This record gives sequence, structure tokens and C-alpha cells, in this order.
Amino acid sequence: MKKIKLEEITFITKGNPNEKGALIQHDDGIQFGMAFFETILIRESPIWLEEHLMRLNQSLAAFGILRQLDKDLVESFVKCQNLKHTALKILISEKNAVFTTRALSYTEAQYQSGWKLKIAHGRRSSNGLLVRHKSSNYGENILNLKLARNEGFDDCFFLNELGNVTETAIGNLFIVERGKVITPPVSDGLLPGIVRDKLMASFQIKEESIPIERLMRCDGAFMTNSLVGAIHISLVDTVTLAGSIKIDEIREFILTQELL
Repeated sequence: MKKIKLEEITFITKGNPNEKGALIQHDDGIQFGMAFFETILIRESPIWLEEHLMRLNQSLAAFGILRQLDKDLVESFVKCQNLKHTALKILISEKNAVFTTRALSYTEAQYQSGWKLKIAHGRRSSNGLLVRHKSSNYGENILNLKLARNEGFDDCFFLNELGNVTETAIGNLFIVERGKVITPPVSDGLLPGIVRDKLMASFQIKEESIPIERLMRCDGAFMTNSLVGAIHISLVDTVTLAGSIKIDEIREFILTQELL
């Protein structure tokens, strides 16, 4: 197993490679999307960095990419670049280590109004080899996300071959029923998110398949990812969903965890 070194990192900011960084090399990651990435929230320091790197390194190992990224290197990079209150994306392939940053774009107005979702085109296979990994083979998600936003929605969600809800294009999905929180099991075909894992460890959350009709009838729903934290879902296609005190509690918990 080869540890990635600082001089191997290509840091791209505002579209321009760092002159002192390594060059992008041609490999299966560039040619076929066989690369894996993490998007990490940075406040004063990276949030849940160990968890992100564990998932990234596990995916690299699972697909025979004998490289690993360690916490000390990322922390040194963040300190060297003086990164604060930003999103850091780390993408690793067989020959490349690419770091990029982007501004935090979620607004308080979005949290207040909620997230509007539509059904994505096509079905997601629960048995897909890449579905449980955060790979750069992400075209289906991005295309569906763009289509949804062109129609005035914020995001979309996928159904699997059985018609069960899996996840949104950019996060995990939860529903609230009679005060209980439920989320689809990983076996239905979804990425086990970092925030999802944190909530599973801290709240009594059931993993159950969620047919689309159950989503439409629930008492409330929300989406999570590492940048948004948790945001309630206010609309599913044409069906309006109510907010929930439970969702407010979960959002507050995530914000508290980020400050620890």
C-alpha cells in the first residue's frame, strides 16, 4: 500500500492548477471514471475527516487501487493553504490525487423553505458494483440533478428495481412517521453517507424499504450530506410535505457535532 505524498497532489483552484503541484496523469480514473472522491466540510478545520478518509481508502482498496490518503497529510495541506469555511473535494485514482475547493452555497433561506424533489429518470440497481462507493462515475446523478433543477426542483431521488426509494442525487434520504425516523437500508442500493452513519449511531433510526407511496404519505422527510447537514423536504413532485420537530432536532444535533 502506497501512501500519497504532498508533492503528488494537484491542487486546482478557480480552474488553475497549482504550478508547484503534480500534473494530471492518464489512467482509468481519467479515462473510465475509476476514481473515488470525498467532499469534506471545512469550518475552522475539516469536519469528520477520519470518517471521510476511511470510506475513501476502503473504496480504493476494494477496487485494487493500492494507494491511501492519511489524516496528517490532509490536515497539513489544509493548514498550508489556510482553508477555512469552504468545501474541499479530494479525488484519488491510480495515478492522481486532485484537490479542489468550492464555496459553501447552502443558504438559510433554503433551510427555511425546504428542499423540493422530483423522481429521477431510470431505476437504480441495488446490486450495482459502484452504488455503495463514492466514485467519479457520477454522470447519472449529475444529469438527473441538472434536469431537476431546470424544472425548478432542488434535487431528485432514485428508485431501485423494486420501486423503493434509495437516495437523492447528492445525499441520503429519511422520512418521519409518528415521530420515528426511517431510512432505506444500504441493501436497497445507496451510498452510506457520513452524516447518515452519525445519525444512525446517535438516534433510534430504523432501516426499512420505502416504497414511493410511503414517502408521499409520511409525516415529514429530510435529506443529509456532509455540506448541507440536514434539510427538510418540502415537496415531492406535486405532493407537499410538512416540517417536523424531529427534523429540527436532527439539524441542531449535526450543527453541534460540527462545532466539537
